[in-house]
Amino acid sequence: YVTIPINLGDKNIKVKISNKKFLKIKNMVEKIVNFYINKRTNQDNQILLVEFDSNRFSTFFEKINKISFNTVLFNRRRPNFTNLKSISTLKKTKSTVFSESNIDKSLFLSKNDKEKFKNNYLKILDENQEFLISNFSINGNSFYDVIKDKFYDLLSRRILFVLDEIELVNALFVKSKIRTVLVWSEIGLTESIVVNVAKKNGIPIILLQHGYFFDDNSKGTYEMNLFQGVFPKRADHFLVWGDKELRHQINSKIPEKTLHSIGTPHYDNKNYSN
Repeated sequence: YVTIPINLGDKNIKVKISNKKFLKIKNMVEKIVNFYINKRTNQDNQILLVEFDSNRFSTFFEKINKISFNTVLFNRRRPNFTNLKSISTLKKTKSTVFSESNIDKSLFLSKNDKEKFKNNYLKILDENQEFLISNFSINGNSFYDVIKDKFYDLLSRRILFVLDEIELVNALFVKSKIRTVLVWSEIGLTESIVVNVAKKNGIPIILLQHGYFFDDNSKGTYEMNLFQGVFPKRADHFLVWGDKELRHQINSKIPEKTLHSIGTPHYDNKNYSN
């Protein structure tokens, strides 16, 4: 489910809708606004921004535009625009906003083919029940039987959704001449699909530091950082906020040649006075 915050004067309410309905509403609204935003631009030097907030990082968009990159915004979990400022930013920077309605789906897998793929995947799981029983356990006590039905139900729905997302990303890379990819994370669903397709096509991937990281030397912290995607695994370059995080990454065996200390775009819109 997707939670949508709605402000009604002094009252803030949250409405929950299914991910499928969210994407339908998102696609419909973006199709309308895209007529206003999207213009014909040079397709030869495009940089793909994945899950970026065009309102929060408006200055970042403007700076990219000034160095002759043509921005392609690819947001699947968040709206491409949330207010008039974000729409203005996208139009002013001549950004191309990905719209599912512009993708030719005639060559996509049929619904029956996707169902066959899903069933084959679930069959493989059925043949490896001992592995699942041992992995879903705590101190040797398995809880797999308790979650099995919900686990299979979740997988059944997510497999079909992920197949759709993979085909959309492949179609995006065919349609657009992407030269570079920028991501905040390598572990999100959208990001991991984009990273895999970019790697397959030999396209450079730039990972941006997305927050403050724990940097003590304990084993627990290191394992937590691995799980949370703090250390780049597939990105060609990692842009960190400062020298402290640079040293943290180097101490964690990340190749120094892939690291760049450049600050953070979170504060590009801030003005500081003496």
